[in-house]
Order: sequence, then C-alpha cells, then structure tokens
Amino acid sequence: MGTGEACVAYKTATAFVVMFVACATSAVAQSGDRDMFLKAYPLCFDLYPEEASVGHKTCTEVSARYAASYDREQLAAAVQRLLDERQRAADAEERLRMQRDAAAAGKNTELDFKGIALGSAIATIEDTGRFSCRDPGNPIADRICSLKFNEKETIAGAPIRVLALYYYSGKLESISIAFDEKHFSQVAAALAEKYGQGNMKSETLQNRMGATFENRILSWRRGEATLEAKRYSGKIDTSSVMYRSDFALQEFTRRRKTSVKDSTKDL
Repeated sequence: MGTGEACVAYKTATAFVVMFVACATSAVAQSGDRDMFLKAYPLCFDLYPEEASVGHKTCTEVSARYAASYDREQLAAAVQRLLDERQRAADAEERLRMQRDAAAAGKNTELDFKGIALGSAIATIEDTGRFSCRDPGNPIADRICSLKFNEKETIAGAPIRVLALYYYSGKLESISIAFDEKHFSQVAAALAEKYGQGNMKSETLQNRMGATFENRILSWRRGEATLEAKRYSGKIDTSSVMYRSDFALQEFTRRRKTSVKDSTKDL
C-alpha cells in the first residue's frame, strides 16, 4: 500500500493523526525537494515545465554536468543535441537488431557479426556511440573503429578482448576479433552452426622453447568474402576470428605497393 492509499485507509482517530503527520511530513519533504530543484535548475523548469518529460530530465542532467556555463538558448541547444544523439544510438541499435534477426532467420547470407555486416556504412556503428574511430595512417584502412574501453562484447558467449572494424571509403571491409584460446572450440562450433561446415586446415607452430602446437584454421566463403577462425593467433593464449572482403585484401596490397614506391623517392 502506498503512502497516499494509507492516508485514506486509516479511519480511527489515533491512526488518522499518525498518518496525517506522516503524509504532511512527506509532502513537505517533496515540496522541499522541488524547491531545491527549482533553485538549482531554473532554466529547465522554464524550458520544460513538465517535470516528468524526457526533455526536463535531460535538461537537469546537462545542467548538472556543465553547471551554469549555458544561457537559455545554449542550454536548449545542448539538450536537443543530447536527445538527438541518444535517438540516433537507439535507431542504430534497432537497425542492428533487425539485421541480426534477419541473419538468424536465414534471410541474410552475408558475413556479419551481430548485425554488423561487411559492406555496411560506417555511420551504422558511429551512431551507436559504442565505438571510437581513427585514421590509422597506413594502408590497412581509411578508418579503424574499435570498441570503446568501457564497452563489453561477446562472441558465442566468450568475452572479446579486441573488436576492430576496418573501413575503406566509408564501407566496412574487415572485422577482427580476438578472444581467449580456451573459448575457441565453442566459438568454432557456433560459427559452424550459423554458416555450416567450414573448410579446415592445420599448421604446426613452434615457440621459443621448441614446443610445438597444432594450429587449427577454419574458413567459410560467402560471395566475395571470407570468414576465418584461428585457434592460435600471434600467441598461444589468443584465438581470432576475421571477416574480410576480397576487396580489403586487394586494396591493402595495392596501397602497400604504392607506399613502398613512394618511400623509395626519399632515398
């Protein structure tokens, strides 16, 4: 029973007095809180009178974050930017969800990781706010977008160490995923469940101490792209999954050759 219901329910004189005091005290407390917010965020009450509205709540959030650095027009603009940013993130997540559902239903034969498909535009992930993007300054890509430090992701239930997306001309051409080797079997099984039985090859690796390890490499082809899963990738405690278009490999090779030719001119 809520406080308001209790105030109506009690009928005896003694109980009524007790509840009346409690209700009055609660009302005073609420009134005091509102007065405090009125003094702290007067512009928010002016711009967004409805206290329960998203605009009002966002306004107080922005005001608390940036103190009194905004005038009325600047505050309204800052609130709208934050609302637009969150709406774009929500729309982007919904698009990814729909792509994941389509892939799960067998309607999408493209290679994708949780709805992030090869060939998709960079805006698809930029709008989610989960990635930070940069220019690598080398032939590997025009832009590389990595999962932000505070963002977590999994593959087939295994925690991901590194998730990087590689773009040429604004289109996704490669996806690189690194995770603990102990999860390789479950990841490989999940990929086989989604894409069917892949091709497998093995190679022998040797560490500095002379110990040998059998590296398993699984691959799948879809159109003009390849998905590859390696049990050992660089280190024996690290496995990887790489989604890569044929164009990514061709463009990297072309740019690397151009870069080498340009560097010889500086001799």
